Formats: sequence, C-alpha cells, structure tokens
Amino acid sequence: MKIPSLVLTGLLLAAGFAGCLTTEPAKQNTGNPGTTGGPNSGLTNERLTADLTGSGSTFIQPLMTAWTTEYNQLQPGVKAAYGGGGSGQGIKQITEKTTDFGATDAPMKDEELAKAPGILHIPASLGGVAVIYNLPGLAAPLKLDAATVADIFEARVTRWNDPKITAQNPGVSLPDNPITVVVRSDGSGTTDTFTTYLAQAAASTWTLGKGKTVSWPASVQQAKGNDGVGSTVKNNPYTVGYAGSEWAFVQEIQMAHLKNKAGKYVAPTIAAISAGANEGVGTLAADTRGTLVDPPGDASYPIVALVWLLAYKEQADEAKGKALVDFLWYATHEGQELADRDPLTYAPLPPALVQKGEQMIKSITYAGKPIKA
Repeated sequence: MKIPSLVLTGLLLAAGFAGCLTTEPAKQNTGNPGTTGGPNSGLTNERLTADLTGSGSTFIQPLMTAWTTEYNQLQPGVKAAYGGGGSGQGIKQITEKTTDFGATDAPMKDEELAKAPGILHIPASLGGVAVIYNLPGLAAPLKLDAATVADIFEARVTRWNDPKITAQNPGVSLPDNPITVVVRSDGSGTTDTFTTYLAQAAASTWTLGKGKTVSWPASVQQAKGNDGVGSTVKNNPYTVGYAGSEWAFVQEIQMAHLKNKAGKYVAPTIAAISAGANEGVGTLAADTRGTLVDPPGDASYPIVALVWLLAYKEQADEAKGKALVDFLWYATHEGQELADRDPLTYAPLPPALVQKGEQMIKSITYAGKPIKA
C-alpha cells in the first residue's frame, strides 16, 4: 500500500478524508454490474428519500466518510451522515435511538444488548490496531512482543533503550530517553481490541484488564479518538501509543512490527490483517460477536479489529428502514471496493462474514415484514 505524501495527509485530515477520495459521479440505473439496481447489485432500483445519521467508531470513520460520500451519489434522495465520537458513543446513541445506525469495533456486551433488544451486529470492515511511536532517526521498524508492549503501557519499561526492547532489536541504536505513553481518553473500541490482545497474548504480564476504558497509570497522556492519539504521537518525539493502522498510514507515523503467535514479527499490512482475520473468523459467535486478536499463522498480524454496523432488526419508520437496508447492503458489498483504495488501508471482509451480513440485513423488518426480499 502506497503511503500518501505529507501534503495529501494534511488535505485528508482537514477535509475529513472525503475531499481527497476519488469517487465516480452519481451512477444511474444502467444495469451495469456494480451500479444501483444492476443485475449483480443488491441495491434497490427504487428512488429513496430519507436522512440517515450514524455515530461511533473513529477507527472506521475514514472509510465511513468514503461510503457516505459515494452512497449519497448513488441515492441522491438519501443523506447519510456519520459523526464518529468513539464506539462507546455509537453504542449509547443507537441504544437510545437517537441515531439510525451505530458503528463499533468492540462488540456490545450481553448487559448492553439487554438494554437494546433486537440490535444486529453486521460485519462491516477489518483493520489493524498499530503500536505507533515517534523515534527520530530510527530507520528500521521497531520490533516488539506482547509482553514488552504490556510493560511499556503499564509503565514498567520507561526508557527506549531498556534491555527488553534492545534485545528484540539487535544492531539498532535506541536512545536513552524516557518513553511517553499516549492512550485514548474516550470510550473506544480500539482500546477494547488493544487491551483484549494484551490480556490474551501477554496474560502473565498484563494487569489492567480489557474494555473500552481501563485505569491507565497516572503517567500516561490521553487524547480523544484515533486521530487525536495519532496526532499527539506524530508531533511529539519519544512517544508511543496505539491507533487504527489506517490513521497511522495516513499520518505517516512509525508502526511497530509485532511478534505474532507463530513467533514472527509482522507489520500491519492489508495482507497480514486479512491473514489474521481468515485464521480467526471461525472463533466468532453465531451473531458475529467476538475477537480476532492473536490468531495463529506465520503471516497473521496479531491485533486484528472487526468493525460492526449496529442496527435494529425492527424499523419504526418505513422510509428510513428502506434507506438503511440499502445503505447497509452497499457498505458490505459495493462499498468493500473502497476499503483498501489509496489512501485507505482497511481489509475487505472475507466471504464468510459477507454472507453473515447478508442474512442479518435480509432479516431487518418494518411492521414485521422483511424490507429486503
């Protein structure tokens, strides 16, 4: 994947990614594959009119911006908008029905589902959670295993030339500078995925538990969103943090190669994220909730994040329900073509998860009747 230039990075961040994404002009119902209503498309021929609002995961926000931009061209009568805010906010707002859909990279817990009966977890996209850092003059990628990452984020390893780091990076000159750790300040699916990975891959070392929020050491700095953590690390030497790999690529931040279950140090590339997802997809529950962290396989990246779109099975408004079903189908089908289009760096869904999503979308009803045949 080509990493965009600094100029493009600035444009992307300033425009919320949308202004620099190449999308085709509004497509007509010509019957061509991939266009609205074509023979190979599941999108409707019906002209829809509705406003759709969503919020949640900042991990998927760049891709969501691309999706809403293109879908609003495909269906000019629909105005789909996504506000980010973090997975915790997405779950809260869809539970309260103040948005039409949510997005999260931390599956809802049983107690959360009990407050929102009928919520579906529709697989939307895959990405990697990267350990990002700012070490001026370091040419070679930093190599880290899970135990060392745990020690860094729990403030047991506090200097860059600590023997636990240097032992994994022979021949690399590491500075005798203190490590500044940057974490998320908001309820975050990225935090949930990251801490779930550490709780699993560094079980004997990690003590902070797992979840959308944890009690970090007092010494850490905090920033809101993947973009906030990424910007803080990028602009401050000798810092380390975690963020979605797509943000790290766009902001041109250094990313560690992490040691996977097979003992290989792997970068968060699209191929490695896909390999990890394919190895781990069979561990997900029937409703697709679960985790893809620490999968087997030589080529697997160890921190794979699955992002879900959240929607109610029974829709209260027919026009909104039709538009929502059409948008969800677009995102999980035609929209997957945008996942790894430069400058985005997401992994398209594997067929097994696409099929799961199809079943869920077709189960969405209005007045008890399926909206999509």
